[in-house]
Amino acid sequence: MKYSKQTLPVLCCILMSLMTSCWLVKDTNTDVQLVGNTFSQNRTIISGVSIKKRGKKIAYSDKKGMFKLEEKSVAEGDVLLFEKDGYVTVSRIFKKNMKLDIFMKSRDGFISVNSKEAQKLTFTSGITLNIPKNAFLLNAKPYTGKVQIAATYFDAERQIDLISAPSLFIAQERKSQKLIPLQTFGVAEIVATTPNNEKLALRNDTGIEIILPSRERETPNVVNFYSLNTETGYWNLESRLKINDRNELRGVVTTVNSAWNADEPCSETPVCIKLKVIYQNGNPGCGVAASGVSYQGSDGIYTPDQNNEVQFWVCPDSVIELGTCFLVCCGPGVPPTDPCCNGAIYKKVIDLSTITMNPSGCTDIGTWIVQN
Repeated sequence: MKYSKQTLPVLCCILMSLMTSCWLVKDTNTDVQLVGNTFSQNRTIISGVSIKKRGKKIAYSDKKGMFKLEEKSVAEGDVLLFEKDGYVTVSRIFKKNMKLDIFMKSRDGFISVNSKEAQKLTFTSGITLNIPKNAFLLNAKPYTGKVQIAATYFDAERQIDLISAPSLFIAQERKSQKLIPLQTFGVAEIVATTPNNEKLALRNDTGIEIILPSRERETPNVVNFYSLNTETGYWNLESRLKINDRNELRGVVTTVNSAWNADEPCSETPVCIKLKVIYQNGNPGCGVAASGVSYQGSDGIYTPDQNNEVQFWVCPDSVIELGTCFLVCCGPGVPPTDPCCNGAIYKKVIDLSTITMNPSGCTDIGTWIVQN
């Protein structure tokens, strides 16, 4: 789908109208700590998304996709899980004075298998799973019935997949709890349930071989393989993946109903940047994203606070792209390569290697005046 110079302004006007009605939030209740919206990857509103903290549901998104969390229900550092049937679960760590735009990817369809037999499954996303026989447990006991399995892939070269990934691209060392920024080579969510939607587990002595789709970009011969810790919101290193002669990454997952991430550290520690975002012709309520150019990763989409400021975790000495006002035309019939599906209307590239970083806090990188 191509857009002429005459068509794009019309799309922008439609976009501004939609976002002004859906994203701008005015609330006089000072007890509201967090306001946000939930969207699908094609920018349609998702209602009925449950927001959980430590396994307890504390809110839902309404029919407009909006959610609000009261001050008493969340605190700095709380891990929030956004869940909806048919979508991959998203994890975010709560920060004060932020507004979240949560994008969720539709989960790949389930394949039904007999747990007593070894299975080789290839999903529409391109993921292949080699499942040994008698691999599953239900309530800590061997399970021998039918298994429903889904494997959803997040392409590291597709921006919408980066910003809707199950978590931000930061790992945490288990012993030291040191945070490590990551650049990804692909993310997978593996789900396994009974036909009654009961969650299964893998036997302790069993793993499932996973083969991630081949990539266009050059990939290291060996990369780290991380599982998502939904209690901390960070990725934990589990094993390694090796590349084969078809440029596919091959390894083993040891848990199901969880997300796995093929990554390598981009630095020893992440850095925090902040900037002021000013819209020249009035604020349309857009969210702002920071994505890597010299690496593959994203810190999600946030709405600037009342001071027009927004913060991101990024890889140090990297090149990043700021984006705002994402196009809404991605949907059925629109190929993933279309600009609508993979970018924002307004962009700004920043080389962080030219900026002196604050060693003890968030580095102010100035003001971005958006020519909207």
